[in-house]
Amino acid sequence: MKNRPLALAILLATAVILSESGGCSQDRPVDDAATKKSTDKNSVAATRAAAEFLWNQQSDDGAWRSKTYGLLKSGQALTPFVLHTLLQVPEAICKPPDGGVDRALAFLRSSSNARGALGAADADVLEYPNYATALALRCFLLADRDEDRDRIVRMRNLLIDAQFCEPNGFQPSTLAYGGWGFGGEHSPGETGHTDISHVRHVLEALCDTGANSDVFEKAQAYLSVLQKDPHDIRPQPSLFPEDEELPTTNADKYDGGFYISSVILAANKGQPGDNRDPSHWFSYATATSDGVLALLACGVERDDPRLQDAKIWLQNHPRIDYPEGIPEVSDNYPLPWGEAIHFYHYAVRAQAYAALDFAGQWREDMAVLLQQEQRTDGSFVNTASPLMKEDDPLVATTLALQAFVCLADDQHE
Repeated sequence: MKNRPLALAILLATAVILSESGGCSQDRPVDDAATKKSTDKNSVAATRAAAEFLWNQQSDDGAWRSKTYGLLKSGQALTPFVLHTLLQVPEAICKPPDGGVDRALAFLRSSSNARGALGAADADVLEYPNYATALALRCFLLADRDEDRDRIVRMRNLLIDAQFCEPNGFQPSTLAYGGWGFGGEHSPGETGHTDISHVRHVLEALCDTGANSDVFEKAQAYLSVLQKDPHDIRPQPSLFPEDEELPTTNADKYDGGFYISSVILAANKGQPGDNRDPSHWFSYATATSDGVLALLACGVERDDPRLQDAKIWLQNHPRIDYPEGIPEVSDNYPLPWGEAIHFYHYAVRAQAYAALDFAGQWREDMAVLLQQEQRTDGSFVNTASPLMKEDDPLVATTLALQAFVCLADDQHE
Protein backbone atom coordinates (compact mmCIF):
# COMPACT_ATOMS: atom_id res chain seq x y z
CA MET A 1 0.00 0.00 0.00
CA LYS A 2 1.19 3.50 -0.69
CA ASN A 3 2.16 5.72 2.23
CA ARG A 4 1.01 9.30 2.49
CA PRO A 5 3.72 11.83 1.63
CA LEU A 6 5.82 12.85 4.61
CA ALA A 7 6.07 16.45 3.52
CA LEU A 8 2.31 16.79 3.42
CA ALA A 9 1.97 15.27 6.89
CA ILE A 10 4.47 17.81 8.22
CA LEU A 11 2.65 20.66 6.49
CA LEU A 12 -0.67 19.66 8.01
CA ALA A 13 0.80 19.12 11.44
CA THR A 14 2.23 22.63 11.52
CA ALA A 15 -0.36 24.61 9.53
CA VAL A 16 -3.58 23.34 11.05
CA ILE A 17 -4.93 23.61 14.55
CA LEU A 18 -7.77 21.33 15.61
CA SER A 19 -10.66 23.88 15.28
CA GLU A 20 -21.55 -0.95 4.86
CA SER A 21 -19.89 -8.07 1.94
CA GLY A 22 -18.39 -24.50 6.77
CA GLY A 23 -15.48 -21.77 6.20
CA CYS A 24 -14.02 -21.40 2.76
CA SER A 25 -10.51 -21.49 4.18
CA GLN A 26 -10.94 -25.10 5.07
CA ASP A 27 -12.77 -25.99 1.87
CA ARG A 28 -10.17 -24.71 -0.60
CA PRO A 29 -6.68 -25.54 0.68
CA VAL A 30 -3.76 -24.17 -1.28
CA ASP A 31 -0.71 -25.90 0.14
CA ASP A 32 1.30 -26.65 -2.98
CA ALA A 33 3.99 -24.15 -3.97
CA ALA A 34 3.26 -24.47 -7.68
CA THR A 35 -0.46 -24.00 -7.08
CA LYS A 36 0.21 -20.91 -4.96
CA LYS A 37 2.44 -19.43 -7.66
CA SER A 38 -0.27 -20.04 -10.24
CA THR A 39 -2.88 -18.47 -7.95
CA ASP A 40 -0.71 -15.39 -7.41
CA LYS A 41 -0.17 -15.02 -11.17
CA ASN A 42 -3.89 -15.35 -11.84
CA SER A 43 -4.64 -12.85 -9.07
CA VAL A 44 -2.36 -10.26 -10.64
CA ALA A 45 -4.05 -10.79 -14.02
CA ALA A 46 -7.49 -10.47 -12.42
CA THR A 47 -6.40 -7.30 -10.62
CA ARG A 48 -5.17 -5.80 -13.87
CA ALA A 49 -8.41 -6.71 -15.68
CA ALA A 50 -10.57 -5.16 -12.95
CA ALA A 51 -8.51 -1.95 -12.91
CA GLU A 52 -8.55 -1.69 -16.70
CA PHE A 53 -12.33 -2.14 -16.69
CA LEU A 54 -12.72 0.74 -14.26
CA TRP A 55 -10.38 3.04 -16.17
CA ASN A 56 -12.35 2.28 -19.33
CA GLN A 57 -15.52 3.49 -17.61
CA GLN A 58 -14.13 6.94 -16.81
CA SER A 59 -16.03 9.82 -18.41
CA ASP A 60 -14.29 12.46 -20.50
CA ASP A 61 -14.55 14.94 -17.61
CA GLY A 62 -12.75 12.52 -15.28
CA ALA A 63 -15.77 11.24 -13.35
CA TRP A 64 -17.19 7.80 -12.83
CA ARG A 65 -21.00 7.82 -13.13
CA SER A 66 -23.45 5.06 -12.41
CA LYS A 67 -25.66 3.81 -15.22
CA THR A 68 -27.71 1.90 -12.67
CA TYR A 69 -28.56 4.31 -9.85
CA GLY A 70 -29.74 7.90 -10.15
CA LEU A 71 -28.21 8.80 -6.79
CA LEU A 72 -24.75 7.93 -8.12
CA LYS A 73 -25.08 9.50 -11.56
CA SER A 74 -23.53 12.85 -10.63
CA GLY A 75 -20.18 11.19 -9.90
CA GLN A 76 -19.65 13.11 -6.66
CA ALA A 77 -19.50 9.99 -4.47
CA LEU A 78 -18.63 7.35 -7.04
CA THR A 79 -15.60 9.15 -8.43
CA PRO A 80 -13.56 9.34 -5.20
CA PHE A 81 -14.68 5.79 -4.34
CA VAL A 82 -13.29 4.43 -7.61
CA LEU A 83 -10.26 6.71 -7.85
CA HIS A 84 -9.03 6.04 -4.32
CA THR A 85 -9.00 2.31 -5.10
CA LEU A 86 -7.29 2.73 -8.47
CA LEU A 87 -4.58 4.90 -6.92
CA GLN A 88 -3.62 1.95 -4.72
CA VAL A 89 -3.07 -0.44 -7.63
CA PRO A 90 0.68 -0.75 -8.26
CA GLU A 91 1.63 0.66 -11.66
CA ALA A 92 3.51 -2.57 -12.31
CA ILE A 93 0.09 -4.23 -12.43
CA CYS A 94 -1.93 -1.48 -14.14
CA LYS A 95 -0.61 1.89 -15.19
CA PRO A 96 -3.28 4.61 -15.34
CA PRO A 97 -4.11 5.93 -18.81
CA ASP A 98 -2.46 9.20 -19.78
CA GLY A 99 -4.25 12.04 -18.03
CA GLY A 100 -6.67 9.73 -16.22
CA VAL A 101 -5.64 10.70 -12.71
CA ASP A 102 -5.42 14.40 -13.52
CA ARG A 103 -8.90 14.43 -15.07
CA ALA A 104 -10.33 12.67 -12.04
CA LEU A 105 -8.66 15.09 -9.63
CA ALA A 106 -9.94 18.03 -11.68
CA PHE A 107 -13.46 16.64 -11.42
CA LEU A 108 -13.14 16.31 -7.64
CA ARG A 109 -11.94 19.90 -7.38
CA SER A 110 -14.78 21.21 -9.51
CA SER A 111 -17.37 19.18 -7.58
CA SER A 112 -16.42 20.38 -4.11
CA ASN A 113 -17.84 23.43 -2.41
CA ALA A 114 -15.92 26.25 -0.74
CA ARG A 115 -15.23 24.13 2.35
CA GLY A 116 -14.12 21.16 0.27
CA ALA A 117 -17.23 19.02 0.70
CA LEU A 118 -18.38 16.67 -2.04
CA GLY A 119 -21.82 15.13 -2.36
CA ALA A 120 -23.59 18.34 -1.42
CA ALA A 121 -24.05 19.99 -4.81
CA ASP A 122 -27.81 19.42 -4.56
CA ALA A 123 -29.03 20.38 -1.09
CA ASP A 124 -32.21 18.36 -1.63
CA VAL A 125 -30.42 15.16 -2.74
CA LEU A 126 -27.29 14.60 -0.70
CA GLU A 127 -24.82 12.07 -2.10
CA TYR A 128 -23.11 10.73 1.03
CA PRO A 129 -21.19 13.97 1.75
CA ASN A 130 -18.94 12.75 4.58
CA TYR A 131 -18.15 9.49 2.78
CA ALA A 132 -17.42 11.25 -0.51
CA THR A 133 -15.39 13.98 1.14
CA ALA A 134 -13.30 11.52 3.17
CA LEU A 135 -12.45 9.46 0.11
CA ALA A 136 -11.72 12.54 -2.00
CA LEU A 137 -9.41 13.79 0.74
CA ARG A 138 -7.53 10.50 0.61
CA CYS A 139 -7.30 10.79 -3.18
CA PHE A 140 -5.71 14.23 -2.89
CA LEU A 141 -3.30 12.91 -0.28
CA LEU A 142 -2.23 9.98 -2.46
CA ALA A 143 -1.91 12.14 -5.59
CA ASP A 144 0.18 14.69 -3.67
CA ARG A 145 -0.33 17.78 -5.84
CA ASP A 146 0.90 21.11 -4.47
CA GLU A 147 -2.25 22.88 -5.65
CA ASP A 148 -4.40 20.74 -3.34
CA ARG A 149 -2.69 21.42 -0.03
CA ASP A 150 -4.98 24.22 1.09
CA ARG A 151 -7.95 22.19 -0.10
CA ILE A 152 -6.79 19.24 2.01
CA VAL A 153 -6.68 21.43 5.11
CA ARG A 154 -10.22 22.69 4.47
CA MET A 155 -11.54 19.18 3.91
CA ARG A 156 -9.84 17.92 7.02
CA ASN A 157 -11.32 20.70 9.15
CA LEU A 158 -14.75 20.13 7.62
CA LEU A 159 -14.72 16.49 8.69
CA ILE A 160 -13.47 17.32 12.17
CA ASP A 161 -16.20 19.93 12.57
CA ALA A 162 -18.85 17.36 11.60
CA GLN A 163 -18.04 14.95 14.46
CA PHE A 164 -20.88 14.23 16.86
CA CYS A 165 -19.58 15.98 19.96
CA GLU A 166 -20.33 18.96 22.20
CA PRO A 167 -20.25 21.77 19.59
CA ASN A 168 -22.85 19.85 17.58
CA GLY A 169 -25.15 19.17 20.53
CA PHE A 170 -23.91 15.72 21.58
CA GLN A 171 -22.88 14.80 25.10
CA PRO A 172 -20.68 11.81 26.07
CA SER A 173 -23.76 10.05 27.48
CA THR A 174 -25.36 9.79 24.03
CA LEU A 175 -24.89 6.67 21.91
CA ALA A 176 -23.85 8.66 18.83
CA TYR A 177 -21.12 10.63 20.61
CA GLY A 178 -17.84 10.63 18.71
CA GLY A 179 -19.27 9.39 15.42
CA TRP A 180 -20.20 10.84 12.04
CA GLY A 181 -23.25 10.55 9.81
CA PHE A 182 -23.97 10.92 6.09
CA GLY A 183 -23.31 14.64 6.41
CA GLY A 184 -25.39 17.66 5.53
CA GLU A 185 -27.09 20.13 7.83
CA HIS A 186 -28.78 18.88 10.99
CA SER A 187 -30.19 20.51 14.10
CA PRO A 188 -27.99 20.19 17.22
CA GLY A 189 -28.13 16.66 18.60
CA GLU A 190 -29.57 15.16 15.41
CA THR A 191 -27.49 12.58 13.57
CA GLY A 192 -29.29 11.67 10.39
CA HIS A 193 -28.01 8.29 9.25
CA THR A 194 -24.89 7.06 11.00
CA ASP A 195 -23.07 3.75 10.77
CA ILE A 196 -19.65 2.24 11.41
CA SER A 197 -18.69 2.20 7.72
CA HIS A 198 -19.07 5.97 7.35
CA VAL A 199 -17.22 6.51 10.62
CA ARG A 200 -14.38 4.22 9.54
CA HIS A 201 -13.83 6.05 6.26
CA VAL A 202 -13.77 9.45 7.96
CA LEU A 203 -11.35 8.19 10.59
CA GLU A 204 -9.00 6.77 7.97
CA ALA A 205 -8.97 10.08 6.13
CA LEU A 206 -8.27 12.00 9.33
CA CYS A 207 -5.60 9.50 10.32
CA ASP A 208 -3.88 10.11 6.98
CA THR A 209 -3.76 13.83 7.77
CA GLY A 210 -2.49 13.44 11.33
CA ALA A 211 -5.53 14.89 13.08
CA ASN A 212 -5.46 15.81 16.77
CA SER A 213 -5.78 12.84 19.14
CA ASP A 214 -8.90 14.34 20.73
CA VAL A 215 -10.86 13.44 17.59
CA PHE A 216 -9.82 9.80 17.87
CA GLU A 217 -10.51 9.58 21.59
CA LYS A 218 -14.08 10.72 21.01
CA ALA A 219 -14.44 8.30 18.11
CA GLN A 220 -13.40 5.42 20.36
CA ALA A 221 -16.38 6.25 22.57
CA TYR A 222 -18.64 5.75 19.54
CA LEU A 223 -16.95 2.46 18.67
CA SER A 224 -17.21 1.27 22.26
CA VAL A 225 -21.00 1.07 22.02
CA LEU A 226 -20.89 -0.88 18.76
CA GLN A 227 -18.45 -3.39 20.24
CA LYS A 228 -20.66 -3.77 23.32
CA ASP A 229 -17.71 -2.92 25.55
CA PRO A 230 -18.50 -4.20 29.08
CA HIS A 231 -16.73 -1.17 30.55
CA ASP A 232 -19.10 1.23 28.79
CA ILE A 233 -21.87 2.17 31.21
CA ARG A 234 -24.22 3.49 28.51
CA PRO A 235 -27.14 1.13 27.91
CA GLN A 236 -27.22 -0.75 24.66
CA PRO A 237 -30.11 0.04 22.32
CA SER A 238 -32.77 -2.64 22.62
CA LEU A 239 -34.71 -4.36 19.89
CA PHE A 240 -37.77 -3.74 22.01
CA PRO A 241 -37.18 -0.42 23.84
CA GLU A 242 -40.73 -0.43 25.18
CA ASP A 243 -39.96 -3.59 27.18
CA GLU A 244 -38.07 -2.32 30.19
CA GLU A 245 -37.45 -5.84 31.52
CA LEU A 246 -35.08 -6.75 28.70
CA PRO A 247 -31.40 -6.43 29.68
CA THR A 248 -29.59 -3.54 28.06
CA THR A 249 -26.12 -3.73 29.64
CA ASN A 250 -23.03 -4.94 27.81
CA ALA A 251 -21.57 -7.55 30.13
CA ASP A 252 -23.57 -10.49 28.81
CA LYS A 253 -23.35 -9.40 25.17
CA TYR A 254 -19.67 -8.67 24.62
CA ASP A 255 -18.07 -11.07 22.14
CA GLY A 256 -15.38 -8.85 20.60
CA GLY A 257 -17.38 -8.23 17.42
CA PHE A 258 -19.19 -5.14 16.22
CA TYR A 259 -22.61 -4.25 14.87
CA ILE A 260 -23.19 -1.36 12.49
CA SER A 261 -25.27 1.33 14.22
CA SER A 262 -26.53 2.17 17.70
CA VAL A 263 -28.76 4.92 16.34
CA ILE A 264 -30.27 3.72 13.04
CA LEU A 265 -31.29 0.34 14.40
CA ALA A 266 -32.93 -0.88 11.18
CA ALA A 267 -29.51 -0.68 9.51
CA ASN A 268 -28.23 -3.59 11.61
CA LYS A 269 -28.05 -6.77 9.57
CA GLY A 270 -27.12 -9.05 12.45
CA GLN A 271 -30.72 -9.13 13.61
CA PRO A 272 -32.19 -12.15 15.37
CA GLY A 273 -33.37 -14.89 13.04
CA ASP A 274 -34.43 -18.39 13.98
CA ASN A 275 -33.62 -19.38 17.56
CA ARG A 276 -31.62 -16.26 18.39
CA ASP A 277 -31.79 -14.15 21.54
CA PRO A 278 -34.01 -11.18 20.65
CA SER A 279 -32.68 -8.88 23.36
CA HIS A 280 -29.80 -7.26 21.50
CA TRP A 281 -28.02 -6.64 18.22
CA PHE A 282 -25.59 -9.28 17.03
CA SER A 283 -22.05 -8.83 15.80
CA TYR A 284 -21.33 -9.68 12.20
CA ALA A 285 -18.33 -9.93 9.91
CA THR A 286 -18.47 -6.74 7.86
CA ALA A 287 -19.21 -4.52 10.86
CA THR A 288 -16.46 -6.23 12.86
CA SER A 289 -13.97 -5.72 10.03
CA ASP A 290 -14.98 -2.06 9.84
CA GLY A 291 -14.54 -1.83 13.60
CA VAL A 292 -11.02 -3.21 13.34
CA LEU A 293 -10.08 -0.64 10.69
CA ALA A 294 -11.72 2.17 12.65
CA LEU A 295 -9.81 1.33 15.83
CA LEU A 296 -6.55 1.15 13.91
CA ALA A 297 -7.26 4.53 12.35
CA CYS A 298 -7.72 5.88 15.88
CA GLY A 299 -4.17 4.83 16.65
CA VAL A 300 -5.11 1.80 18.77
CA GLU A 301 -2.22 -0.66 18.88
CA ARG A 302 -2.75 -4.14 17.43
CA ASP A 303 -2.07 -5.80 20.79
CA ASP A 304 -4.90 -3.81 22.44
CA PRO A 305 -7.55 -6.18 23.90
CA ARG A 306 -10.30 -4.57 21.80
CA LEU A 307 -8.47 -5.41 18.58
CA GLN A 308 -7.35 -8.80 19.78
CA ASP A 309 -10.94 -9.71 20.73
CA ALA A 310 -12.21 -8.51 17.36
CA LYS A 311 -9.51 -10.60 15.69
CA ILE A 312 -10.61 -13.65 17.68
CA TRP A 313 -14.20 -13.00 16.60
CA LEU A 314 -13.12 -13.02 12.96
CA GLN A 315 -11.05 -16.17 13.53
CA ASN A 316 -14.12 -17.84 15.03
CA HIS A 317 -16.25 -16.77 12.07
CA PRO A 318 -13.89 -17.57 9.17
CA ARG A 319 -16.19 -17.84 6.16
CA ILE A 320 -14.88 -15.77 3.28
CA ASP A 321 -17.83 -16.50 1.02
CA TYR A 322 -20.50 -15.15 3.42
CA PRO A 323 -20.50 -12.52 6.21
CA GLU A 324 -21.16 -14.62 9.28
CA GLY A 325 -23.37 -13.13 11.96
CA ILE A 326 -25.98 -12.15 9.39
CA PRO A 327 -28.72 -14.78 9.30
CA GLU A 328 -29.28 -16.49 5.98
CA VAL A 329 -32.69 -16.07 4.36
CA SER A 330 -35.50 -17.77 6.25
CA ASP A 331 -39.16 -17.20 7.14
CA ASN A 332 -38.02 -15.03 10.04
CA TYR A 333 -35.32 -13.25 8.04
CA PRO A 334 -36.69 -12.73 4.53
CA LEU A 335 -34.23 -10.18 3.13
CA PRO A 336 -30.90 -11.41 1.70
CA TRP A 337 -28.66 -8.91 3.46
CA GLY A 338 -25.74 -11.31 3.58
CA GLU A 339 -25.86 -11.76 -0.19
CA ALA A 340 -26.38 -8.03 -0.71
CA ILE A 341 -23.00 -7.10 0.82
CA HIS A 342 -21.12 -9.91 -0.89
CA PHE A 343 -18.35 -7.81 -2.45
CA TYR A 344 -18.22 -5.36 0.45
CA HIS A 345 -17.49 -8.37 2.65
CA TYR A 346 -14.58 -9.40 0.42
CA ALA A 347 -13.18 -5.87 0.49
CA VAL A 348 -13.46 -4.99 4.15
CA ARG A 349 -12.46 -8.45 5.38
CA ALA A 350 -9.35 -8.40 3.20
CA GLN A 351 -8.48 -4.93 4.48
CA ALA A 352 -8.93 -5.96 8.12
CA TYR A 353 -6.97 -9.19 7.63
CA ALA A 354 -4.11 -7.37 5.94
CA ALA A 355 -4.05 -4.68 8.63
CA LEU A 356 -3.91 -7.30 11.39
CA ASP A 357 -1.29 -9.41 9.58
CA PHE A 358 -3.65 -12.38 9.63
CA ALA A 359 -1.83 -15.68 9.21
CA GLY A 360 -2.94 -18.53 6.99
CA GLN A 361 -3.90 -18.86 3.36
CA TRP A 362 -6.74 -16.36 3.27
CA ARG A 363 -5.14 -14.47 0.37
CA GLU A 364 -5.04 -17.58 -1.82
CA ASP A 365 -8.56 -18.62 -0.82
CA MET A 366 -10.08 -15.23 -1.48
CA ALA A 367 -8.22 -14.90 -4.76
CA VAL A 368 -9.70 -18.19 -6.01
CA LEU A 369 -13.23 -17.11 -5.05
CA LEU A 370 -12.89 -13.71 -6.68
CA GLN A 371 -11.41 -15.08 -9.87
CA GLN A 372 -14.38 -17.44 -10.21
CA GLU A 373 -16.77 -14.47 -10.16
CA GLN A 374 -14.93 -12.13 -12.55
CA ARG A 375 -16.63 -11.53 -15.89
CA THR A 376 -14.82 -11.63 -19.21
CA ASP A 377 -14.53 -7.83 -19.39
CA GLY A 378 -12.82 -7.72 -15.98
CA SER A 379 -15.88 -6.52 -14.09
CA PHE A 380 -17.85 -7.96 -11.18
CA VAL A 381 -21.61 -7.80 -10.54
CA ASN A 382 -23.69 -9.00 -7.60
CA THR A 383 -26.54 -10.93 -9.22
CA ALA A 384 -27.96 -12.16 -5.91
CA SER A 385 -29.35 -8.90 -4.55
CA PRO A 386 -29.52 -5.18 -5.42
CA LEU A 387 -30.14 -4.10 -1.83
CA MET A 388 -26.69 -2.50 -1.44
CA LYS A 389 -26.18 -1.36 -5.05
CA GLU A 390 -23.67 -4.12 -5.81
CA ASP A 391 -25.61 -4.92 -8.97
CA ASP A 392 -23.88 -1.82 -10.34
CA PRO A 393 -20.61 -3.08 -11.91
CA LEU A 394 -18.77 0.09 -10.91
CA VAL A 395 -19.59 -0.55 -7.25
CA ALA A 396 -18.96 -4.31 -7.27
CA THR A 397 -15.76 -4.09 -9.32
CA THR A 398 -14.30 -1.38 -7.12
CA LEU A 399 -14.99 -3.46 -4.02
CA ALA A 400 -13.46 -6.55 -5.63
CA LEU A 401 -10.43 -4.49 -6.63
CA GLN A 402 -10.03 -3.28 -3.04
CA ALA A 403 -9.78 -6.93 -2.01
CA PHE A 404 -7.31 -7.72 -4.79
CA VAL A 405 -5.09 -4.84 -3.67
CA CYS A 406 -4.85 -6.45 -0.23
CA LEU A 407 -4.14 -9.84 -1.75
CA ALA A 408 -1.16 -8.35 -3.56
CA ASP A 409 0.13 -6.30 -0.61
CA ASP A 410 2.81 -8.78 0.39
CA GLN A 411 4.23 -8.74 -3.14
CA HIS A 412 3.89 -5.10 -4.16
CA GLU A 413 4.50 -2.90 -1.13
